[in-house]
Amino acid sequence: MLIFLKSFNNREKAIIIWFCILLVWSLSHKSVRGSIKGPVVTIVKILFSLKIGIPLLLMGGYVILIVFLFSRLNLWDVSLLKDTLLWFFGSACIMFGNTSKAGQDSKYFKNAIVETVKFSVFIEFVVNLYVFNIFIELILVPILSFIGVMLVIPGEGVGYTRAKKLLNGLLIIVGLGMLIYALIHIFGDFQHFATVENIQEFLLPIVLTFAFLPFMYCLTLWARYEQLFTSVDMWGHNKALAGYIKWKLFGKYLLNLNKLNRVFKQCSVDLIAAKDKQEVTTILGRFKNKQMLEQQ
Repeated sequence: MLIFLKSFNNREKAIIIWFCILLVWSLSHKSVRGSIKGPVVTIVKILFSLKIGIPLLLMGGYVILIVFLFSRLNLWDVSLLKDTLLWFFGSACIMFGNTSKAGQDSKYFKNAIVETVKFSVFIEFVVNLYVFNIFIELILVPILSFIGVMLVIPGEGVGYTRAKKLLNGLLIIVGLGMLIYALIHIFGDFQHFATVENIQEFLLPIVLTFAFLPFMYCLTLWARYEQLFTSVDMWGHNKALAGYIKWKLFGKYLLNLNKLNRVFKQCSVDLIAAKDKQEVTTILGRFKNKQMLEQQ
């Protein structure tokens, strides 16, 4: 437990402190408590619903299994627990929330891999590795949070444009300051930077993301089949023909999400008009032949 607590740097401690202050302040006001009660209850109901709760439990179990296997291979220990939790409640939960989007975007998983290994990930790691003392971080955290909130607030007009440019400029200056501060420490004491622990911390979210992608792909595939099969049920076919269409789609495009989306996009109109199983087979056969010709 002590190792876990010591793993937090000053920036993370400052974020926790401000979060606790904001939480206590919010709960001390009756009007605020009343306004957040409804959304909190709704979120809890969603999380404990079968449609969301079971996939979440499966995701948690899968991540625990990954961590267990890594620990058995001496690739993970308790000193990496904080980084693992940050990855889980950050990257993993974001990917989980994008399941529907991933099911319709054939490039989603490719883009996820690119986002994981791009150079900015290294820059972000370096900036967060060397932080200021706790007092400076306690000042920076609310300022940067305020700037971030202001930048996402929509608006129009010359005044808004100028204010947005000013805030973007401030954000860039602060970011460059953090980067320069980190680089000074790296070049001043490179041996302290190039350690096994730092390499593990840098590689951990990348490795976890790659290990998580197979689960994410299977979850996306399951969700996409559920969506498409619901559409088939709404086409008005009798149960036998609807079941046959589902079976043919599942049998032909079992794990190929890209082809499943393409056949559904290109053949939906014809499948809706299909009168019998033979017609369904013909439609899907034409699509297969068309794909083979395009690949030649």
